[in-house]
Amino acid sequence: VVKAAEVSQSIFILNGDEVAARIRSLPWVESVKVTTALPASVRIAVTEWTPMARVIRGGAEYVLASQGARLRLTSSQAASLGNLPLLLDLRPRSLQTAVSPQLISVLGSAAARFPSVFGVHVVAYEWDQTGTFSLWTSAGWEAVLGDIGTPGAITAIPGQLSALSVLRNPLDFAHPTFGYIDLEDTSAPSVGGTPGLPSQVSSALLSTFAH
Repeated sequence: VVKAAEVSQSIFILNGDEVAARIRSLPWVESVKVTTALPASVRIAVTEWTPMARVIRGGAEYVLASQGARLRLTSSQAASLGNLPLLLDLRPRSLQTAVSPQLISVLGSAAARFPSVFGVHVVAYEWDQTGTFSLWTSAGWEAVLGDIGTPGAITAIPGQLSALSVLRNPLDFAHPTFGYIDLEDTSAPSVGGTPGLPSQVSSALLSTFAH
């Protein structure tokens, strides 16, 4: 922030708006306020974006805000954000697309409601090697959403989760006997498998906590 501010001149000729504009160019700054006080004080108040998800892609780890801002994480930063859902992107480079702000916003809203609606937490999102997208829960089952790269797929996610909520009575989400619920066809969700996080997800979570 200090480097971006480039404050070197007298406060009598300092343009606070220009200083603020330079700081706002930083990727993780949501807003900034610059004030001055005699004889030679410049105060800079910065509000950062709220992190919504940690992303692991191609060996790099970064955090995303709902508006699309991203910040590369150090090991200590990753450890401090261990409570955020992890988005594990395993797609080959040919299938990789940017993580859209719309997707992060939808996922963030969904994750916030999961504990009260389903009695479990979202611990990870996974894009597998075929491009299929899933939510993994703390109880070890996954909600399969399918290919979310098609037009309208992201806006359809709340409807898929509504279909999931209908299954609260026949299924025990907190103590599952199943490993997945496929929501690609919301009119006929399929249930199967055995509970437990897959190795690629559990390994990614453990490596983050090990930081």
